[in-house]
Amino acid sequence: MPAVPEDEGKAPAPGGGKWRALLGKEARYLARSLRNGVLLGGVAGGGGVFVVCLVSMWSHFQGQRGMMLLFALGYAIYIGVIAAAVLGIAFLAWRAVRAWILVPLVLIPGMLWIALRLSAGFLGAQFVDVIDAMVIASRDHDWVMPDVGHAAHAGPVILVFLAPFILVDLGMIALDPRVLWQLAILAAEVLVVLAAGTIPGALVSAAALGVAYVRGFRRRHTEGGGSLA
Repeated sequence: MPAVPEDEGKAPAPGGGKWRALLGKEARYLARSLRNGVLLGGVAGGGGVFVVCLVSMWSHFQGQRGMMLLFALGYAIYIGVIAAAVLGIAFLAWRAVRAWILVPLVLIPGMLWIALRLSAGFLGAQFVDVIDAMVIASRDHDWVMPDVGHAAHAGPVILVFLAPFILVDLGMIALDPRVLWQLAILAAEVLVVLAAGTIPGALVSAAALGVAYVRGFRRRHTEGGGSLA
């Protein structure tokens, strides 16, 4: 009697193969978008910079054109990599959610600007408290260079030699517990303001982009011959 396969008689997972095919198609679609942006950014950005370097520097390096070519090539590769990354991400985002990608680009900076504007008063007041603490600490500090004013009469050159000692004095003032406490308060307030300005916008943007991507996914794979039913 022939053996019966273990999965015989079991109903296959509904739509499992269809979903895998759609997800694979979507991955290829997004990969092509990323590739096109990377190629365009790398070729246009790097190639354009290389040509500009050659045109602008060729006549100025008569005897060192080999070094000039190496510099132009290295700089072109550097700019090309940056341009490829930027355009690759831009192409991918545009093909995935279309114009909805503008939502975080406008909403997050806008809300951050509003938060900074609303908090400018108490942030400025706390910055003044930091300065006041530094002034008080400087009065109680034994300066390494107490006679710097007399030494300055020797001319600007003497400031080069006095700069390390002045930096030591300023560092000691900055490490005063009163100054550190005011700096900690300022840092905490800045973090709260940044969080208040970015987190709500980021959450709203994430929700908007998620909805836009799902709608785009359905549109691409229903109008393109696929079916999500």
